[in-house]
Amino acid sequence: TIIDQQEAGALTPGFDLDDCSAIVYEPLSGYADASGTTLAYAAQARNLGVRTALRTSATELEITGGKITGVVSSQGRISAERVIVAAGAWSSGLLEQCGVSLPLTVSRHEVAAFTRPSASISSLPGATDLVNQTYFRPEGTDLLLAGGGGPGEPVEDPSVYGHRPTQKSIESVWTQLTKRIPMMKQTEYTNGFAGLYTSTPDRHPIIDQVNGIEGLFICAGFSGHGFKLAPAAGATVAELVIDGQTSTIDISPLQLSRFATGPNSEAGLLSESGDDVVI
Repeated sequence: TIIDQQEAGALTPGFDLDDCSAIVYEPLSGYADASGTTLAYAAQARNLGVRTALRTSATELEITGGKITGVVSSQGRISAERVIVAAGAWSSGLLEQCGVSLPLTVSRHEVAAFTRPSASISSLPGATDLVNQTYFRPEGTDLLLAGGGGPGEPVEDPSVYGHRPTQKSIESVWTQLTKRIPMMKQTEYTNGFAGLYTSTPDRHPIIDQVNGIEGLFICAGFSGHGFKLAPAAGATVAELVIDGQTSTIDISPLQLSRFATGPNSEAGLLSESGDDVVI
């Protein structure tokens, strides 16, 4: 729903909205604990018979006669007739061994936590601020999590990167944040973390079956918004693996071939507007 500055001001006391020409309000949107949700999914999967191998790296895909036959891991070989490569920043490296090239770039993104002047800001929604290239949301009762909306720092080796935000990043996010919420000038930095985005050129994921290799599937390139898409993505990939087609959504716009369609590589991009093994 598009709302005006007066309506937005009632929802966001303490915000400076003078530079906002358009404001979108999503009353049914929200946020969740990503780590807690992931652990809950994993626990339920184990209850349903899934075996998990923590701290185990997939190092090689085994292909025999045009079919997937297994995965070599740091703990040994796993025989498999169907394999889903959902390895995030490591997906390209695994699939390159099979002659499959993914147009993925890996970048480092930082999030900082600041104290929140609760007495001055009675209501704080989660928001994406396109003007100031930041996003933020409440964390608990007295903190605010914020990150920058830029392209991030390119990462050559996803196994080696800094896990904490830099001083430069903290200051940049803080500066942009106070433009929207002036009261945040009274805040203090408390903690932060950094993680990896694995992005496609059009920032939409690749969900597909690999042509020419029976039993091999791709679920990668979620470009920083994979958490919110995860339930639908999981259901869709399960349908693709079990039924050979999907019913939850039409995945044809998400196929790998879109990056090589038409007279140039940009033509197919979406517009900006035995056992089964999952890696």
